[in-house]
Amino acid sequence: MRVAGDKAKALEQTLESAYEVVLKFIKIITYYAPVGFTLIDGNLQINQAEAPTIQRIFTEYLSGNNSREIAAALNKDKALGRYWRREAIDYILQNERYAGNALLQKRYTTDSFPRKKKRNRGEREMYFVAGSNEAIISQEMFDQAQQLRKTRKREPTPLHDTISKQIRCSCGARV
Repeated sequence: MRVAGDKAKALEQTLESAYEVVLKFIKIITYYAPVGFTLIDGNLQINQAEAPTIQRIFTEYLSGNNSREIAAALNKDKALGRYWRREAIDYILQNERYAGNALLQKRYTTDSFPRKKKRNRGEREMYFVAGSNEAIISQEMFDQAQQLRKTRKREPTPLHDTISKQIRCSCGARV
């Protein structure tokens, strides 16, 4: 049985290596353009009118503002003529496309029926492709933003604390 397991592992490594080689030579097909880009013939091109807003988002985040504050400032300035939400800012701050890279297989289709699209949380291999498109921000700026996101991330509160804050005595006092 060990021989079969070793052969399977060797085959898996060979396929992964082959996939990485293929990625170097294929054109990455993009179906939609995130804010700051325009899709031209399947390629992401920097939208010169929107790029300064993306740079502003990263600059403000690295200077200490959170995503809510950035969204409020963009709404106040009517940036790009749209309404900005915190979630959109968070999406921009974590999207590697702005640094000129692509992460493939963020989503996958399940093997079993009914087939479903699922977010890849480590169940499948993801592939990083450097230099897949033009960058709006530098890789260093993107990496700094990711590091800052990790340090700012809140620890989830235990369920007990959440429930205990809601329980009250018959007199109205918190327990």
